[in-house]
Amino acid sequence: SGVKGDYSHHLFYIPQAKLIFCGIPKVGITEWIKFFRYMMGSQDYISLPHFKSDRANFFLKSLDPAKAEELWQDPSWTKAVFLRNPLDRLLSGYIDKFLGMSYTQTVFNIGSKDVPKAERPVLTFAEFIDKISSNNTKCQDPSGLHACTDPHWKPQIMTCGLDHLLPKFDFIGNFNHISEHTQALLEKVGIWEEYGRTFDDGKGLKSSEAHLCWVPPPQRNDTSQVYGFNQRGPSGSGKNIHATSSKSKFDEYYTPELIEKVR
Repeated sequence: SGVKGDYSHHLFYIPQAKLIFCGIPKVGITEWIKFFRYMMGSQDYISLPHFKSDRANFFLKSLDPAKAEELWQDPSWTKAVFLRNPLDRLLSGYIDKFLGMSYTQTVFNIGSKDVPKAERPVLTFAEFIDKISSNNTKCQDPSGLHACTDPHWKPQIMTCGLDHLLPKFDFIGNFNHISEHTQALLEKVGIWEEYGRTFDDGKGLKSSEAHLCWVPPPQRNDTSQVYGFNQRGPSGSGKNIHATSSKSKFDEYYTPELIEKVR
């Protein structure tokens, strides 16, 4: 069976495009959900999408199991996934969740959130890697890598059942070439012109604070700044708009020993 199991949480289906999409955390999934909501006509598609009720409308698991399996087995439906260099993805997750948020407390239960943020302990990157390198397989313990591992650093191969379903995917995009590969995928499934090219991410507008619960659609006088979904600059420039600080900080955080440990 292609669509059963915990990993089905990360499989989305888009009927207009006959597309089944595996969305992996820290591989641009937030932007993809915004795009899917844009296609659905959601007025606040720029908002942080992860707690929006309409997000469930395009979860494959929301379908009757027999219908979901029918779509999965239908060769006319494109199955797509984007993958990222695991070293870059892990560091991006660490910077986002441990330096930017309080995962040391909320996930690993080290220290208390009841004290000011500046006084809370934070796992170093090396300590974090030691934690997830544990041989633990029990879900109640966040250490190690297992079915209950936080999805932001769970290996990509453990998402969407890729350990056995990857050969079923007929489009595998590279996060390092997100602009070109996004356009290629949307052209393949026939939605680039209508939706991909017209997508406005609100960049450069003061109203586009994506952390807010409801962000109105962008209002521009100059639409020449709208380059399309996952694009930067003129369409087809191919620049990676998701090049985060984690890339520039690679040498700062990784030692040869840590690289070997992650691999």
